[in-house]
Amino acid sequence: MRRVFGGPQSMLSSRRPRLAVAGVIPVLMAILAILAVVLPSGPAAAQLPAARLDAILPAGGPPGTTFTMTLHGVDLDDLAELRFSHPGISAKPHLAEPGPFDLPPYGNGPGAVEHQFDVTIAANVPAGAQSVRVIGRYGLSPGRTFFVDSL
Repeated sequence: MRRVFGGPQSMLSSRRPRLAVAGVIPVLMAILAILAVVLPSGPAAAQLPAARLDAILPAGGPPGTTFTMTLHGVDLDDLAELRFSHPGISAKPHLAEPGPFDLPPYGNGPGAVEHQFDVTIAANVPAGAQSVRVIGRYGLSPGRTFFVDSL
């Protein structure tokens, strides 16, 4: 004999678990989609800092002079030298005035002032725009314009 209404056993039919699994699949797909967007697809690449020379003051000078140039920029750590596009322009680090503890036996002499160089322009350097770059811990910076002009 067949029952038309099975009572409590009809509630536990085989359709119930299929509906539960069918409801879980969209949730799992949504979680996987979110993880695919959030997690990087490859190894993360770190960027090292790069020296950037934003400004030089003064921005130029007349031929045959020596003056102190101040540099402004980003990641200008441990500056080693300035490079000019003309070989007649040279620079060396600007040294601080010696204090009482800079001289022997207490010290080795005055140290270099951070971001300052003594620039010498030879008398035979032609007037015009030149390029200057800085070399430091984070490499060679892009060039800035430096003007040689008899003011």
